[in-house]
Amino acid sequence: AVSFKGILRDFKGNDYSLVAGQGSVKVQTEEGNEVAAGIPVTASAELGTFEGSFVLPKDNDPYLGTYHIILDFAGKTYSTEFAVEAYKKPSYLVKVSSKKKTYIGSEKIEMAVSARYYYGSPVANESVRYKVFRKKKFDYSPVGSLPFFADAAEYLGVVNAGTNDLVASGEGRLDGRGGFDFSIVPESVDTDYVYTITAEVTTADSTISGSDSVSVNRSSFFIRTLKD
Repeated sequence: AVSFKGILRDFKGNDYSLVAGQGSVKVQTEEGNEVAAGIPVTASAELGTFEGSFVLPKDNDPYLGTYHIILDFAGKTYSTEFAVEAYKKPSYLVKVSSKKKTYIGSEKIEMAVSARYYYGSPVANESVRYKVFRKKKFDYSPVGSLPFFADAAEYLGVVNAGTNDLVASGEGRLDGRGGFDFSIVPESVDTDYVYTITAEVTTADSTISGSDSVSVNRSSFFIRTLKD
């Protein structure tokens, strides 16, 4: 099943206004073959939104490519598109793992990448590339609990709290057992971080990735005070 939704607005002068009413949707392929028609939709008076769904034909040889969703509303048509592709099961699995989940300060982080075909054999002697990102994390707050609102970062005096910064990258080659080990040493651990490590293994047929995350903290403990 394919679900869709949309928003209708009427533009007059320099302003938009809500639009409500009945419409219909049809779906066709890039070649113009209709696969669904007359799907009723209603734009609500409160929000000017509509939604609906349809089921693609269950053929033995389904159409692969671009489909168009066309809305007919108040004598005008509007459209968007989506694509359908054949499912391809990955031929191998890539796992990224660390020896432990929590590290302190500039303690070395040792990582292992392994790749195996789903039938059991290792993906041997293929290239691997890795990247390491870090993001600030907060298990504390000056008022006792972290305020989860839009300007929480500003409230805490935190700049770019939501960004993932690339801090390391490299490449190598899997060994005969489908493994690759590497390590990184965190720098400038001035607050607590989440480090995310991703690895891509590339063969002649495909590129498949895996990932893992660890915590890098300033110390082995922190103190939280709560107000009664």
